[in-house]
Formats: sequence, C-alpha cells, structure tokens
Amino acid sequence: MSQDTPRNVQHNNAQNAVLFEAINLAIHLDPDSKVVANASILLGRFILAKETNVRYLGLDAMAHLAACSNTLEPIKKHQETIILSLKDRDISVRRRALDLLYSMCDTSNSKVIVGELVKYLQSADYNLREEMVLKIAILTERFATEVCCPLCECWIKRLTSSTSGMSIRSCSSSLLLETTSARKSGTV
Repeated sequence: MSQDTPRNVQHNNAQNAVLFEAINLAIHLDPDSKVVANASILLGRFILAKETNVRYLGLDAMAHLAACSNTLEPIKKHQETIILSLKDRDISVRRRALDLLYSMCDTSNSKVIVGELVKYLQSADYNLREEMVLKIAILTERFATEVCCPLCECWIKRLTSSTSGMSIRSCSSSLLLETTSARKSGTV
C-alpha cells in the first residue's frame, strides 16, 4: 500500500495541474461563460482540500476569475470558505485568501469582508498585518457609505491598543486624520 500512495499522489497532482490550467484557460477565453461558472463550484471544493497546494491553487484561480470576470457572484458563493482560509495554517494560503477577499469586495459584501478582516487583524501573522491594514483602509475608503464610521473607529482603537508595530500605528493615525477630515467636509 505504501508503494501505491506516492503514485496516487503524483497522479492526482498531474490531474490537478491539467485541471487548473484548463480552468485558467477558460477564464482567459470567456470569464462569464457557463463553463467558468461551473468551474467556480469546483474551485470551491479545491479551497476545502486537505492538501495545501490544492487550496492555494484554488484561491489563486478564484483570484484570477475575480480579476477577469464582469460578475463576482460565482466567487461570492464561497465567501465564508474564503474567510475561513484566513486562518489556514499555511501563510501563503492566508495571504492568497486576503488578496482574494480584497479583490472580491464590492458594495454588497464590503461590510462583512471589512468586519472579518478587522476581527482577524488581532490574531493575524505579523507579516500580514501591515498589508491587512492597508487593504482595510482602502476598502473602507472605497465603500465609505457601506462600511460605517463606527466600524472604522473600532478597528483604529484595536490597532492603536495592540502591539502590532509602529508602521501600523502610523497607518492608523493617518487613516484617523483622513476620516476626521472626511467627516468635517461631509464626504463620509
């Protein structure tokens, strides 16, 4: 049985490689086709796989789809799973999940995504925190009417009270000044 396992793993890896390339080609040719919509269901299964590489490739293909497609609906169906990927044991999967959440954020899900990113920020890997703060700030600015100011204040308080480092504190201070200026000018 131990001799079969490596061969099965190699066989599965080869099949997955071909499948991911076919999905990426379909996304490239027509990201809004029915084939790609069906592929997004398959990608949802991949991001739940036990193998780290398969989870990463699934998130990567979804990010490619988010960048190319006119609609984010097929990806949004997997939003909860993508959010759970922020807690993956592998940092490359967590980073890819962060990138995908940022890419798939729109007016309909901005409050949930920003809220989840803020919640995760406290326990996030130090290497991800600065990028997370930047993405939270950009999403908060982009979707200011959907992501309310109390949420901004909440995460700024969390940032300034944490020991997450000087660069994050300076970023949060800058965002606080921008939020205050926006309130005074009536744009928020």
